[in-house]
Amino acid sequence: MSELNEALEMHAKWNGKLDVVSKAPVKSNADLAVAYTPGVAEPCKVIAEDKDAAYKYTMKANTNVVATDIGVPSIPSNVMYSWEATRSIPYPLCPSIPGKYGP
Repeated sequence: MSELNEALEMHAKWNGKLDVVSKAPVKSNADLAVAYTPGVAEPCKVIAEDKDAAYKYTMKANTNVVATDIGVPSIPSNVMYSWEATRSIPYPLCPSIPGKYGP
C-alpha cells in the first residue's frame, strides 16, 4: 500500500488525530458533585488566595501553546509532536497571514 493510500485509510479510521478524554471518572451524581458542581468551588477558593495553586488544581501544569508562523497546514504536526514530546496539552496558536491563510 502506498503512503498516500495509507494516509487516507488512517485518517478515515482516526477521524482526526487528537482526542479529548476526561481524567475524572463520572459514574454517579456523587462523582459529578466532586468533580464539577459544587466540588469545583473548593479549588477555586484556594486559587483565589494563592495563584500558584492553579498549577496544582487545574490543567495549567500540563498545558502549553504551540506558536507557529509557518502556516496553518503545519499546526497538526506541531501539536502532535508537542504532545508526544511533553505529554502536555498543546493549544495551537497561529497568527493570521493576510492573503495566505486568512483575511
